[in-house]
Amino acid sequence: MTTNKYKLSFLVILCFGLLFSDDLEKERISVLPFTGWGGQYDYKKFTNALTDKIVTQIVKSHRFTVVDRQNLDRIMKEQKLQLSSGIIDQSTAIEVGKILGIDKFIVGSITRKSTERHDAKYTGNVKTRDAFYTAEIDATIQLLHVETGEYLQAAEAKGRGR
Repeated sequence: MTTNKYKLSFLVILCFGLLFSDDLEKERISVLPFTGWGGQYDYKKFTNALTDKIVTQIVKSHRFTVVDRQNLDRIMKEQKLQLSSGIIDQSTAIEVGKILGIDKFIVGSITRKSTERHDAKYTGNVKTRDAFYTAEIDATIQLLHVETGEYLQAAEAKGRGR
């Protein structure tokens, strides 16, 4: 009877240790570059900034191990694939995720963008407002489960800046 008591105590301690351990393996996630930018501006700069903002929020959640863009690129090169060539998109993310041991991908697309220039305003010879630009971007974002190929969550986002 005493042995069972010790076994039960050991199991309870072991379970609590596992539940509250920081060493538990977290799911691996990566953010693929957004598609759909096009146009005359350097799209990589903007999609990289968007990716960085998303990665920051994921890291702050402490829920996932994040495979960042640099490590993803390095692993892709080792596997003779190229992320920036467009080979990796939503249709091939599942296969690549399995190769790289990634559980989930965040994929997305810029669905609308606009930029408008506003001229400086003058009253007589006195400038009352500097010239400026406004920009608007709409995007769709999906969380893709690599193992099942299912989209677990999706959202639309709008951003506006001056």
